[in-house]
Amino acid sequence: MSWLWDWWDWEVLAEHREAYLEILQRFGDYESAADQGEFFLFHGYSLALLATTGSFLWFLTDSTPVFSIFTAVFCLLLLPAEIALCVRRLHDLSTSPWFVIFLMVPGVNLLFLLLLLCIPGKS
Repeated sequence: MSWLWDWWDWEVLAEHREAYLEILQRFGDYESAADQGEFFLFHGYSLALLATTGSFLWFLTDSTPVFSIFTAVFCLLLLPAEIALCVRRLHDLSTSPWFVIFLMVPGVNLLFLLLLLCIPGKS
């Protein structure tokens, strides 16, 4: 198991964790721009955090309602940071920030997030 400690670059993981926390702290910043890396980092870490803690909670309680409540609370807590990040990403793409309304339409929101991730911006 020591090969994992030698193989894994813990400094990079710490840098990414700090960048993720910085994104969460900038939940009120709607003026600047966010590049693809910042957008991908936020969604990747959020998904990984939800998957690991949700799986742990699922196996610990073996209860669907507890898992559903945890997921709903987790997503609601991340919603302000998600909206701010999408607005900043739209600024980077030189489009109207009002397109963030597409996040509220089921089905369209996933396509919208995929487009925001794939289209290269200015920064």
